[in-house]
Amino acid sequence: MKKNVLVIFGGRSVEHDISVITGVQIINSVDAARYNVYPIYTTAEGEWFFSEDFYDINKLKDFDKTAKNVIRVGLVSGQKGLFKLKRKTLKKLCEIDCALFAVHGGSGENGALQGLFECLDIPYTSPGVLFSAVCMDKIITKKVLIASGLNTIDYSYILPSDLTTGRKHCIKKVRDVLEFPIIIKPSNLGSSIGISVCENDNQLWEGISVAAEFDRRILCERALVDMTEVNISVMGDEEKVRLSKLESPEHYSKFLTFEQKYLVNKKSQRKPAQVSDEQKEYIESSARKIWELLGGRGVIRIDYMIDNSSGKVFVNEVNTIPGSLSNYLWKKDGISGFELTGSLIETAICSKQKDNELNKVFSSNVLQNFREGAKALKK
Repeated sequence: MKKNVLVIFGGRSVEHDISVITGVQIINSVDAARYNVYPIYTTAEGEWFFSEDFYDINKLKDFDKTAKNVIRVGLVSGQKGLFKLKRKTLKKLCEIDCALFAVHGGSGENGALQGLFECLDIPYTSPGVLFSAVCMDKIITKKVLIASGLNTIDYSYILPSDLTTGRKHCIKKVRDVLEFPIIIKPSNLGSSIGISVCENDNQLWEGISVAAEFDRRILCERALVDMTEVNISVMGDEEKVRLSKLESPEHYSKFLTFEQKYLVNKKSQRKPAQVSDEQKEYIESSARKIWELLGGRGVIRIDYMIDNSSGKVFVNEVNTIPGSLSNYLWKKDGISGFELTGSLIETAICSKQKDNELNKVFSSNVLQNFREGAKALKK
């Protein structure tokens, strides 16, 4: 019997459009002979819709929720089904065997969506709540990596309390730690949105102001003048892990911009990474360490930076739902889209079964004996 799989994409995020691209790619990469696919488009307003027409990206470019084949859907507490929502009635469309997440950024990648499916006891393909939450916030990621003994680029950060204090304070906080050039990033964002490279105090404040339009937590890092970026993908679960080959995206500016990532010919952007044996060993061993420490599951991509002047390797970012689910990296190992999505689905289902074998109920007589405390609350 074929399993029912939701492919969820879109979402309330500045990376919404990139998620739509990933979602449609993934929908068309799921083996229809093994799985019934239910494409679920989440609008920027947070509404969920299902349509078999979502296999075609043209149906999403000018999305019309009133279109004939579009159905508003939702989930119900205590149920493992997808429900059609119409006026005040609910009708189950299907039981859900697994959800395949293709949401980038926002509540789709920060652990919130993962927490929802944990509460519903429905398998899903991305890393769990802890992994997702830690790696979504670049400041927290830095602190975890450093505590784990891994190399990260020198940094400072701006918090909401700093922003209320003003320009002079923010500049001093950053400049007490870092020399120019400095790169500014929203702490909870991806796709190179809201990033600036600063060469002086005026540019630094301008960069902080730009980043603050997207996030109230801002990461400031020493910008490597001469560097090489290296990407690796990791796939599997907490017991089994597989590493992809290494690649380097080409840069045409001081950092890989949104335009370079998504608006130019991608075939010219990727090339095999040229690294030493020592650098390769560090990248692979640290990728395994991150995966095992945070309890990896699904597929992720970790971005590294190599300082070409010293040869030192730094962990830059961990993407828990990477664009195209890093399919382009796994193709180099001969893994097709059918194989990638099939592996993610079966791994998610297996992991949920193992998780449910744990004892999650503890019987006691605490409630029966809780009398005096209940009376005290009434006083």
